[in-house]
Amino acid sequence: MSGKMLVLFAKSTRHVMSAVTVTAVPATQVTADALVGTALQLRNAPEKNPAGEWRLALPAEALDVTVVNADDQVLADPFSYEIGSDKQPRQLTHPTEKLTIAAVLPASLKVTVSGPLPLPSGLNVLVCEEHGADAAKIQPTTMENGVATVTTTVTVPRIVLALVAGYPPAVTSV
Repeated sequence: MSGKMLVLFAKSTRHVMSAVTVTAVPATQVTADALVGTALQLRNAPEKNPAGEWRLALPAEALDVTVVNADDQVLADPFSYEIGSDKQPRQLTHPTEKLTIAAVLPASLKVTVSGPLPLPSGLNVLVCEEHGADAAKIQPTTMENGVATVTTTVTVPRIVLALVAGYPPAVTSV
């Protein structure tokens, strides 16, 4: 093993989505679609989530790849990390704060940060909606005063993944 790994992360929020060790550092830049095809298949660990199992296909165009030093903690729990401006993984800025996702009639999804004041503004948000067998519908936006809202066109019950820069991912069924 080279002591290196490839890390897939969300471009807009910099959340680590997956990591894999490599036997040698690639000679050329690796792209997300070269690693995952059209989408990265995400799923939870049902034994850690009493709400049940979920799956979501995150489109490759929402992802980027970086080469970093191998780190067992990032491999074991990638959702607890983000990629810093130095292209290295670091623990999330707000690892214990919670996000909530709610459907707001008639056709919106609202992501809210619950935590101490002041509420965050200007943070990148990525809302990903399950879209049948296809890759998830993704909508980037920005958080203002602890809230981000996006319009939805998906009307059936589905899985929604919300990523807010520096905060743990949130998943719900709406």
